[in-house]
Amino acid sequence: MGEVADTIVTAPVPAVGDPVGTDSGVGVTAGIDQVLHLAVVPRGADGSARCSDPWRSLPNVLTALRLVLTLPISWAVLTNRFTLALVLFVIAGLSDALDGWLARRFNWQSQLGAFLDPAADKILMGLVFILLAFEQHIAAWFAALVVGRDLVIALGAVTYRAFYGPF
Repeated sequence: MGEVADTIVTAPVPAVGDPVGTDSGVGVTAGIDQVLHLAVVPRGADGSARCSDPWRSLPNVLTALRLVLTLPISWAVLTNRFTLALVLFVIAGLSDALDGWLARRFNWQSQLGAFLDPAADKILMGLVFILLAFEQHIAAWFAALVVGRDLVIALGAVTYRAFYGPF
């Protein structure tokens, strides 16, 4: 905590349009991206970004727990314990909302989370729809439509990334 407070006191954040010095001595003005980056990323005394915050991985842990919940949810669906499946599914949904909020609110986003979060959503939804169709609680065509839609979205994202780079 002291390290962040020291950084704030000793390294003021420039405002948009403030003059910023460069190595060549030519003055430039701070852009909005520099202001936001400096204001959001905690910095150590040497100016490097600090990643030692133990809470930073909490969104990824919540996403991993959501993936783990696919097993008891699947078991509940297969054994016709729909109330339990619903309760677990609501917990999974709340954890999805919480991990997204935490990642955005505290700037705890990561490349792993950017991949894992939508993958966990698609795995959970796809598996539940497949199991409900397998147990004949929903029409197979409907499950195929939902799973196919998610596959098209995932393949579109992979294709876009392959041709144009990250989003």
